[in-house]
This record gives sequence, C-alpha cells and structure tokens, in this order.
Amino acid sequence: GRPAIALGLGAVLAVGLVTTNPQVLGMHHMNAALPASYIGILSDAQGAATLTVGSHRHGETMKLKVLQPIAIPHGKVARLWALPTDGAPVPLANVPASGDILVRLNDHAEVIFRQVSRLAVSFESDHAARAPSMPFVLSGPCVKFW
Repeated sequence: GRPAIALGLGAVLAVGLVTTNPQVLGMHHMNAALPASYIGILSDAQGAATLTVGSHRHGETMKLKVLQPIAIPHGKVARLWALPTDGAPVPLANVPASGDILVRLNDHAEVIFRQVSRLAVSFESDHAARAPSMPFVLSGPCVKFW
C-alpha cells in the first residue's frame, strides 16, 4: 500500500540526491575513477595494516602513509624495498615512524613498479642501505589499479 510507495519514492529521491550532489554524504570521491596507480598495503607480523604506498602509474612521486606508529629501533631507519618478481630488492625510501610523506622517485612509477609484486620494510643501520640486511618487519602486495 501507501507505505511501500512512500518508501520507494524516498529511495528514488535519496539515490537522485547522492547522484547529483555526492558531497552531501561525503561520497564525491566516488564520481571520479581512481587514476591508474600502483598501490601497496604493508602489514606487520600480526597482519595489521601499517603502511600504505601509492603512486600514479606515470607519476614521479610516491606517497607513504603510516596507518599505525612504527616502533623504529634507536639508531636504525625503516627502509622501504620494492621486491621485483625477478631480481634483488630495490631501495625506495626511508619510512617515517608516523604521519605521511611524499617521496620523489628516481624514475617514473611505471618503470620502478612494473615488475614489482610485493613491497617490504626492514630496519637498517645504514640510512642509504642498497640491500636489506635485516628481516622484513612489514610486507604486502603491490598491485596495479587500471
């Protein structure tokens, strides 16, 4: 009866409102497709997401966002590595204990991440280490979104 018609009309109006004014519900980001990007989500040994890494496919920067504080041992740095499907780990950047940073890449993201399936973080004594010397404390997939 009437309640069903009123409910249906309300649903149609709500969908129309969100479609034409998505910012009303904070959904404006859903209008635009995510640009072609490489995204990594690194977790600790307990499986808790700790760090996100993102770069536009043809970008020259990558954003690191620490989701929960990283307890970096005194005298060490948290070093981020790209783990290509073939070959040795490639150093990308040093990760802050908290917050987020924008890092300039040495090349376009497509060149750096094209063959990378995983990302990882190790604690290193050398802030410019060219190879990991410690076990990885964070790791996760690096995926292509396009």
